[in-house]
This record gives sequence, structure tokens and C-alpha cells, in this order.
Amino acid sequence: MDKINRIFRQLRLFLKRRLTRERVVFLVIAGSSMYFIGFAITSMARNWSLEQTLAEKNRAKALLELEVETISLENKYYASNEYQELSARLHQNKMAAGETMIYLPKNSDYAKNKHKEEQKASSAEERPSNFSQWVSFLLGI
Repeated sequence: MDKINRIFRQLRLFLKRRLTRERVVFLVIAGSSMYFIGFAITSMARNWSLEQTLAEKNRAKALLELEVETISLENKYYASNEYQELSARLHQNKMAAGETMIYLPKNSDYAKNKHKEEQKASSAEERPSNFSQWVSFLLGI
């Protein structure tokens, strides 16, 4: 029992000497400052995530508005007289007054492949390397 009393007495003396009023006030201020800083950081992180979500939703909204505008313009185009005339010419072989229709035969294989042979011949020419092109450009050759 004496040992316990001696420990409590030493603890009281330690607290009396070490925990003065200024130190207690300092500890309270430091603790409340740490709490405030932590709260501010969590609030800023939450605000940032909410701003990112808002920006993403605004981008999605702008995209949807653009799609709606595109669809409305397409609808106006499909309702126009120009589209109806082009569609009638394409699908029903209609013609305007004073026009004559000329029907051409489908292209033959020779006509389809004619220009491919010329392209092969021109691509067969050897081109100088990129380095030599730069050297000739820089030296004015």
C-alpha cells in the first residue's frame, strides 16, 4: 500500500511540475489546431471529388445536348425538299422536268485496276532516306 501511495505522490508531483497552465493551454491549442487542419483537408478532398463528378456530368450533359442538336438537324434535313428529291432520284429513278437519264454500264475489272498498276510503278521508285533528305535540305543540295 505504501508503494502505491508513493507512486501516486510521484505522479502528482510530476503533473504539478510538468503540466503548468501554459503547457495545458498550448496542448489544447495544438490539439484543436490539428483537428481543424484534419477537418479542412477532408473537406477539401471531398469538395475536389464532388467537383470532378460535377465536371464529368457537365461533359455528359454537353455531349447529350450535342447529340440532340445533331438529331434535330438530321430530322430537319430529312423533312426538307432537297432530301426528298435526292432520295427519289436515288431509289426510284425519278428525274426533274427537262432532264434526261443516261444509264452507264458497271465498271469492268480492267477499269477498276487501271490506276492501281500506275500507283505500283510510282511506288517502286526508291526514295532517299529521311536522313539524306534532311542533309540535302540543310545544305541546300
